[in-house]
Amino acid sequence: MSTDIKDDTMIFVPDTDVYEEDNIITLVVDLPGVDENSVDVQLDKNQLQISAKAEKSQFKKDYKIQHTEYYTGDFKRTWAIKEALDPEKIDAQIKDGVLTLQLHKLKKDTAKKIEVRSA
Repeated sequence: MSTDIKDDTMIFVPDTDVYEEDNIITLVVDLPGVDENSVDVQLDKNQLQISAKAEKSQFKKDYKIQHTEYYTGDFKRTWAIKEALDPEKIDAQIKDGVLTLQLHKLKKDTAKKIEVRSA
């Protein structure tokens, strides 16, 4: 996980690996401390967007933090996908703070024969 500073605000940028096979693109996103119910995945044309909220619920409020590298708050990250994807065949699973998305590519031979009927 990494963070960037923009306009004096810390921005959460989850570490992500992207793997590509013939028919599937797999994203593995590191989301420690993120509850699965807060994760939102959306595909709009060729834009894949993941947003969620990271919380530090395991710490008591009366602690005095000496040093912290854990990020808390909302994040949103968008990837432009060059391949045409099948929105009906997206599999998203989160386990142990790791989100795995499998994005199925549309077949390139999607040409459709049009039946010509007499009028």
